[in-house]
Amino acid sequence: MKFEKTKAAKFCRETDAFFAEHQIERKSLDLSKDRATGFYMLGASLYERAENTSLLDSYCEYFFELSRAKLYHFPENIFWDTDHLFFSAYTEIEQAVKPSEYLIEYMDVLMGLLKLFGKHSTIKFRYLHDFTYGFDWAKWVKKKQIDREQVGPFSLSFLKRMHKRGKELGDLILKNDRKYHQLKKSQKFRNPFLFLREPAEEQRLLQSLSKLDFIPVKCWDANDQPNWQKPFDAERNKISKELGILK
Repeated sequence: MKFEKTKAAKFCRETDAFFAEHQIERKSLDLSKDRATGFYMLGASLYERAENTSLLDSYCEYFFELSRAKLYHFPENIFWDTDHLFFSAYTEIEQAVKPSEYLIEYMDVLMGLLKLFGKHSTIKFRYLHDFTYGFDWAKWVKKKQIDREQVGPFSLSFLKRMHKRGKELGDLILKNDRKYHQLKKSQKFRNPFLFLREPAEEQRLLQSLSKLDFIPVKCWDANDQPNWQKPFDAERNKISKELGILK
């Protein structure tokens, strides 16, 4: 069967249409192009590799719902590259002993993370960028690299760790921690970083880091080899200073 006639293609088309209807630009950190790869193109590429087309149908249906949830919880997100997440997650799910059950668990955890960290939570982060482009993952691996360097940035085990971290942050906020304190009513989003993260500053910073090859996960590349070894946090702070966007 040709891809365009599959249920997977239907859901990929609906995902592209969803972003178009909401006038979401879906920018890319790939400096050679203006827009992130469309979901129909992602689905068609994955279809050529997938061994279980029925599983792919379900996967693309879940991804449609995931995209709706992303926009609900992170409506101000700027960069929307999804290639590496889309391919690596499917590969892990397809290789599981019980792929259909693994798919449900994987998506439940990922959906939970959006709810836990997004706009409508007590954490109230503004962007998906730290997760999507691997900054959270690289920092986590460095803390215990011997045990963690084989864990991928979008593996279920890391997603579960992120879920645990979200709960920890929630507890700190309830205690009105110095770094993760309760926000004032006038504060829409939380920014525990040293630099400004308004849309203009966020875009300049990430594009500068992309030019310097200081993005842990090139999520615009399905075949990227994620890198945790570089001093990503230090470089981000350094470039922020050079751009004049420190708080």
